[in-house]
Amino acid sequence: MEIILDIETAPLTENAEDALSPMNGRVVAIGMKYLKEELIIMEDDEKELIQKFWEKIRELHKQFSIIRYVGFNIRDFDFYFLINRSLHFNLEIVRPTGTSFIDLREHLALFRTYGKSGTLNDYAKLIGVKGKYKDIKGGDVPLLWKQKQFEEIRNYLSQDLFMTHALFERCKNIGLIFEN
Repeated sequence: MEIILDIETAPLTENAEDALSPMNGRVVAIGMKYLKEELIIMEDDEKELIQKFWEKIRELHKQFSIIRYVGFNIRDFDFYFLINRSLHFNLEIVRPTGTSFIDLREHLALFRTYGKSGTLNDYAKLIGVKGKYKDIKGGDVPLLWKQKQFEEIRNYLSQDLFMTHALFERCKNIGLIFEN
């Protein structure tokens, strides 16, 4: 079973770039799309937010023997961030393996470590699906969080899950990624 995964973050400091660092940033929302369900977890308390995520993952692991996490830059950002914030809060994780991930960015770059280009929004346009919600960018999320515009974050994250899912399906259709 595949879980489309995306997170949104904000800085713990006044420096906006700290939203990209699990040492100086925090998770503000986690979105998951699996089977026909979409789940977006948002909590003021980051520890509780991440704990709810791991509880859901444990629940899904009881139902499915193999789970693959699908995302765009999921290994270098989303899961890396979640693991390190879990370390901060001393939260028990569900340890992924090397085969647990389908990082669409890596597949589309043919696993090159250089010259990776294109954003999720760029690829959405390339395959002809609707792009970012209201042209909001990831860098806008910290201000939305600060202004308590939680519904906007929820809608933004939902659209990112939609784009990721559409890109995943297209990658499967062209034979770049194989079914489990």
